[in-house]
Amino acid sequence: MSTLPSWLEDARQGIGIDAERMDNEFQNYKQGLEKCVTVTGETKPEAHLPMAGFKHLAVGRAERRDEYTALSQAQDGTSLWGGLSRGDRDTYKISLYPVLPSYVTGQCFRFQVHKVNEGPVFLKIGELEAMPISHQNGADLLPGDLAENAVVFVVFDGMAFQLIPLQKITREEIDVKINKIEQIPVGAIMPFGGIDAPQGWLLCDGKIYNAKARSELQALYAVIGVIYGGVDQTAFAVPDLRGRAPFGCDSMGGDMAGRIGEFKTGIDATTLGASGGCDVHQLTIEEMPQHDHEFSCFTATKQGARNNQFYETEKGIEKTGKTGGDEAHTNMPPTLIVSYMIKM
Repeated sequence: MSTLPSWLEDARQGIGIDAERMDNEFQNYKQGLEKCVTVTGETKPEAHLPMAGFKHLAVGRAERRDEYTALSQAQDGTSLWGGLSRGDRDTYKISLYPVLPSYVTGQCFRFQVHKVNEGPVFLKIGELEAMPISHQNGADLLPGDLAENAVVFVVFDGMAFQLIPLQKITREEIDVKINKIEQIPVGAIMPFGGIDAPQGWLLCDGKIYNAKARSELQALYAVIGVIYGGVDQTAFAVPDLRGRAPFGCDSMGGDMAGRIGEFKTGIDATTLGASGGCDVHQLTIEEMPQHDHEFSCFTATKQGARNNQFYETEKGIEKTGKTGGDEAHTNMPPTLIVSYMIKM
């Protein structure tokens, strides 16, 4: 932007005001400002106006995404805060201001739950399509994951809204991580420090189950069948490890190891599900090592008296003294009691 000659110089030379020159001067100002900044966006700016130390005062709430907004609007989070949700049992609805034109991967939103969820739910923002809410691992929400009046935080991943825990990770989420991420095979047996088995597991308590009742039970029946008891898929038993310790099958892999003999233990260690043994045992004579005991007794003697008479001591049967308490002995090694569970 340039300036025309000074009006003061014209005045010193006695030159009157020239309307044409004045008009050109104002047109020059107008063109210069248009090149620096625009307010409404009708004119494309060709340069930027320096804003150092400059503040826009009394800025109102933005109504469009390409408008200035007041700091209070940004701090209050109205562009991301949906307030109290509404809707039915499986679709939660919220509104944002300004209106959201489309979903974009990475967008973050917060809202307050109007009612507890009864299972998987969808989130609908404004007039956009309702999208599912899932856990970060992709699992559907379980009943109660969204508590009434809870403030939740979700991130759009391009396909669904991922629920980001703000306060805690639920037990159901932990169970899902164990079952889905670690990929423990169905039928796996492992010790467990708790009382109740987590989701996807059953305690090894010998109970009978109907495989037709649930898909998880069908998968377990396909692995163990009636090895541990039962008659068919409508009534099959899980292993009963109450008060028992598991041992490896002696013929596991096809070759006999010969480490657990049926003759002595009474257990067919080549058959899965075979059981036996006891916590205490009383020794039999056959199990005692061979031994003897020394003891003293009287024998007959010959007397060399003048009448050549014999004197014989009185005979009798002698026994060693009794000892021991006739009690069974324990077979228990150092022990810590835990639960055992089997994967469905």
